[in-house]
Amino acid sequence: MKARPESTGDHTRSRVPDQATIGGFRIAVVVFGIGVTLPIFYIGSEISLALGLRRAALALFGGCAIVGLMMIVTSIIGARTRLSTYMIIQFAFGRSLVRFLVNPLLAMTYVGYFAATGDIFGGAIR
Repeated sequence: MKARPESTGDHTRSRVPDQATIGGFRIAVVVFGIGVTLPIFYIGSEISLALGLRRAALALFGGCAIVGLMMIVTSIIGARTRLSTYMIIQFAFGRSLVRFLVNPLLAMTYVGYFAATGDIFGGAIR
């Protein structure tokens, strides 16, 4: 397979140049958009029904705080190295572990998330 030329704007295996970066606000809008999808609302309502509003709010706030801290660390690493998430994962876990553990785990997560969204949406329109 041929390597893609740099002129295509694809920086999956190289550092992103200064002129190709975008601001944090645009990234925050995308992350916010992911966070307000149907499964997130569903999970929040289920947790609230199971724990009650006060305990559910504490649990969700705690979970969001942990994820937020992880996002801060990974954002700093990404901003300083200017590498894609996949390249950073390869440095952290090594190519073999990424190929045989991380990639299948991510694939199952994405398929599961898509299936959950489809199931919730399908149940809502029945």
